[in-house]
Amino acid sequence: MGFTKPLNRTSRLRIDMTGYQYVSLFLVFFSAVAGSPLYQQQHVPVADRVVDLLTRMNIQEKINELHLVHDHAPFLDVYVANKTGLGGIKMAALHGSDPLSVVKARNEAQQRLMNSSRLGIPTMFVQESLHSGTTAGTIFPMPCLMGSSWNPDLIQQAYDVIARETRALGADLAYAPVLQLFTDPRFGRTQEGFSEDPFVVSVLGAAATKGLQGGITGGPLAYLDQDHVTSLGKHYAAYGRTEGGLNASPADMNERTLREVWHLELYSTIVLMWAFSVRCI
Repeated sequence: MGFTKPLNRTSRLRIDMTGYQYVSLFLVFFSAVAGSPLYQQQHVPVADRVVDLLTRMNIQEKINELHLVHDHAPFLDVYVANKTGLGGIKMAALHGSDPLSVVKARNEAQQRLMNSSRLGIPTMFVQESLHSGTTAGTIFPMPCLMGSSWNPDLIQQAYDVIARETRALGADLAYAPVLQLFTDPRFGRTQEGFSEDPFVVSVLGAAATKGLQGGITGGPLAYLDQDHVTSLGKHYAAYGRTEGGLNASPADMNERTLREVWHLELYSTIVLMWAFSVRCI
């Protein structure tokens, strides 16, 4: 560019912003020439499609992509009327007593949201897949019993089946596995964890995550196949160490206890190595 002196911070920011605007204008122009929005063209690199889509989204549309509906309230009519899209829907919020009716409700909800929103962004569907993928599907033992097997390969195979049934239902993301150490028998969700031992939880948690995602590790260039789902490890470190054994109560411990007993490093390693997502609450 021929600069004879170092750029100050303001100059760098101005150049970066100008460059971003040029890229945005180019992508919008290219979309108009191609006849459809760039973000809807499958042959275009994903990174370019993302930039194009973000430049088109307004603030409310971006906020709505952070919304995930869990309840049975008539939420769908509200988001359809607002025409601003919806980030995700928990499968339990759809009305259906069997897999076929749930799939039908899922497809209808997706169609309504995409047709009503300005940009037609599809919503994400989430399923509780702790030890089964769907109603009337295969039911595996609860994780506390899986943990007693001490068999990572078997657990990976089990979660591979869970992933396939979850995906067949139309879900994109699974609320599993639970990566907690449950040491207080008063805690009402101890059956959700593999063990009270951090090493066992780390090994079996990685196996479950690999099963759900088809052995595919997380990363910017990694994409799942059509038979597997995104694994969401939960509920983050020390969740199972709440005071009085009460769900979602405060966990009182120092950093040394957190690292040496609850093994924040091991938990982080699982997330960084395998999981595409993690739950923070």
